[in-house]
Amino acid sequence: KGAVVIYNPKTEKVRARKGGILGAIKLTFDPTDKKVLSIRGHRVDESHMGAILNRWLDYLARAKVEYKGETTVDSLKGLLLEATECDTAKYHGTWKEILLLDADNHLPVLIEQFDRSGKLIHRVRIKDLKLNTGLKKEDFKL
Repeated sequence: KGAVVIYNPKTEKVRARKGGILGAIKLTFDPTDKKVLSIRGHRVDESHMGAILNRWLDYLARAKVEYKGETTVDSLKGLLLEATECDTAKYHGTWKEILLLDADNHLPVLIEQFDRSGKLIHRVRIKDLKLNTGLKKEDFKL
């Protein structure tokens, strides 16, 4: 079940394999290939902490951003930021985005994106984040 998808910034390619019996088959794609895009067009090479930071820097420059205070969402305690009037063409239909930062380390733990009607269109929950673990090259191979 599931799949593994890894983006390599040096080659600018995505390596992917399915779970289960088809896991032995590994394929390489361009990050813009429809086979590795979400239904709304989210790209795997835009799904890392740096991309989140860049998106929020853009929101600070071009959207309305508010600090909503400390809160708890899905048993996650953190600092809540809300961006509205986001560029829907640039951000796959997102009009509003909330970002919950961990109360201790201030790293993202929850992102929810909504369209103009308020419908939830994309949700990312970051769980079991470990810092300074000493990653090896093998951790990034299929």
